[in-house]
Amino acid sequence: MNMIDSYDTHWLDMLKSSDETLPRVHEILLLDSVFLPGVYQRLCKRGTNPHEYHALFEGLPGSGDDALAVSPIIVEYHESDAQLHKLLRDVDGKPMVTLIRTTETAAQLASRLKPWCVVKADGSFFNFRFPDTRRLPTIARTLMPEQLAQMLGPMHEWHCINRQGHWEQLPPVPEIEPCDETPKLTEAQFAALVRDSEADEILAQLEPDFTDKLCSILSSRRFACADLALRQADRQHVQDSASRIALVVDALSLES
Repeated sequence: MNMIDSYDTHWLDMLKSSDETLPRVHEILLLDSVFLPGVYQRLCKRGTNPHEYHALFEGLPGSGDDALAVSPIIVEYHESDAQLHKLLRDVDGKPMVTLIRTTETAAQLASRLKPWCVVKADGSFFNFRFPDTRRLPTIARTLMPEQLAQMLGPMHEWHCINRQGHWEQLPPVPEIEPCDETPKLTEAQFAALVRDSEADEILAQLEPDFTDKLCSILSSRRFACADLALRQADRQHVQDSASRIALVVDALSLES
């Protein structure tokens, strides 16, 4: 079952529409291999491809083969890259594609993003899921301007495939002095991101019991129902997990 709606038929056209009035800009893809394990191995398996692929988990503690199989991948887009195009045929319905236009090379951007794979929040370290395009819009709104500047550097624009399967342009990186601290989130930022993921986590938990009709509904519609139910729970100050899940079940039952 798709996690987001099917991609727009012409989604790849975005990769051929760089603004030629800008200085030399690299079109770089950030791919979330959690949703298509083995991306890095698939791209590199022939060992003779002239294009660079960077696994952000490479070099991090515990970065063995299993970790690399689900690592976020950075790759500069080249229309001539047959191996990459073959892989992009398999991403439909998965929240895993972000396009970044930047003056940095793929290697430079990978080095910049690597420290953001694991961030500190509430006294602990956790996997920061910025490559997941369901999370990315809220992350872009939640990070402070200097954090975005640190994370993305001299970026001109970025877009991700949203829940409706279309490209969504994300907020521009402000021209501001970047933060120079180790990436970390405030308590409020962490709470906002946890809340942002709640509907998806509940839907994944309920999915085995979906009716055929509910399975046939667009993923974005199922999410909208679940998210609305949780917003109503917030307004009613319903906090326990079981009651919140029950409200989502009730909302979904109206669709099936």
